[in-house]
Amino acid sequence: MKKMMFADVDGTFMDFNTYSMELSMEGVDLLRRNNIPLVLVSSKTYAEMTAIMDQAGLYNHFAFENGCGIAFPDGNGGYTTEISGPGTQVLKKKLILIEEITEKKFTSILDLADEEISAYSGLDMRRAALSKKRIATLPFISGDCELFSDSDIDELNIRLAVQGLRLHEVAGSIICSLHGQVNLTLCAESTRFTAPKVVLKQVRAETATMTLTCLTMLTSVIL
Repeated sequence: MKKMMFADVDGTFMDFNTYSMELSMEGVDLLRRNNIPLVLVSSKTYAEMTAIMDQAGLYNHFAFENGCGIAFPDGNGGYTTEISGPGTQVLKKKLILIEEITEKKFTSILDLADEEISAYSGLDMRRAALSKKRIATLPFISGDCELFSDSDIDELNIRLAVQGLRLHEVAGSIICSLHGQVNLTLCAESTRFTAPKVVLKQVRAETATMTLTCLTMLTSVIL
């Protein structure tokens, strides 16, 4: 059986406030020595994730934009990608549908200045710019900065499902995200890590439940 380790990024692989991955590197080294790939799964964009992968010295599969995008090593130092759904540019046009249903005006991340993204998210300017490089999802905010209720989101998702779309609220923020239906099972094949089908399970947690040092502890368990 092929062993693989999956980890979230914010508050798990990287410190939520400082974005340091220092405490995870012992676990990364332990995985590398035992030929166990670490697959990072995040809401971050492809551009953000490749920067993180390079910084950590990782080169293997990863999931980006809440699992709506999967990156596969191409064997030449780069990646090929597969996305679920119609893509960000089409989703931007679909945002008008949600405005009509809710009678609210929304602003997508594509139309926000880097300074505004930084103010909403706490990201520095460089990371704010990278967070706009969406290819699979479309985060957006309401003009009145009001959150949707759970019942509102459930009702919207029933109406969006017929178009293969889904909406979710980003935990702890005033940001919502529109995306296509996520393909949870993809065949993971690469020249470096050959594996049978890998099921990527998208897990949304209200708060991070695994500390950085747990990566090393969990790695020790699966060896």
